[in-house]
Amino acid sequence: MVWDKEHTKQYHTWAHNYPVVITTTMLFLLLAITEFLLWSDISIIVRIVSSVIGASFVVAFGFLCARIIRRISKDILEDRIIFQPRLKPTNRVMFKSNKAYTLAYKKRILERLEKDGVWLLSTQPKDADSKAYIQAIEDAHNHVLEATRQDAVLFDRNCFYGFARNLFGGLFLNSSITIFLMVIVWWGGYDDWKVLSDALGIEVLLLIFNAFMTYREGMDYAKRLYVAYLES
Repeated sequence: MVWDKEHTKQYHTWAHNYPVVITTTMLFLLLAITEFLLWSDISIIVRIVSSVIGASFVVAFGFLCARIIRRISKDILEDRIIFQPRLKPTNRVMFKSNKAYTLAYKKRILERLEKDGVWLLSTQPKDADSKAYIQAIEDAHNHVLEATRQDAVLFDRNCFYGFARNLFGGLFLNSSITIFLMVIVWWGGYDDWKVLSDALGIEVLLLIFNAFMTYREGMDYAKRLYVAYLES
């Protein structure tokens, strides 16, 4: 999908920048907690120096974070957990067994696609597992994206979906770092590693909630996509 510069900037802010800001802020807090647990008896000068180094690490990490969390979100969330090819919202809504649209509405979508010269297999339940059927929907999806790229409501849905999806990658990354920090604190002989375990528990709960919200945003986006297509 190709947008103008203003829409591209807005999408980049929501889907890329905001998840990075949230991720790096949480990481900074984790490092601050770890420093307090490990070096509470160290001189104030050493703690200030370590804080500066830690902050510098967070800033440097932030420049790489956007690419890292996008890769995590796609490889783990989309491709392996809730959005496998058969389960992608833009594919699922076109299955006959899916109730997002009525059969009559799906017929209208198919007729519009045929009118535009896009071939799509019939929506029979047995076709749901067919690679050919899924690929046909993917091809139709690409055509629909181009036809609806000026729809304002769809653009907002896409921004929210991109934000939720990439935030999952940030939360997953921070959870991994939290586990690493817990091991360091435990290895240092400090019982206060349990504080970090509480932080990990919160992050895992946020991960589960975020995965659910990403799924809902994806389905809302998929349903709006074909509505916008018929209205275009």
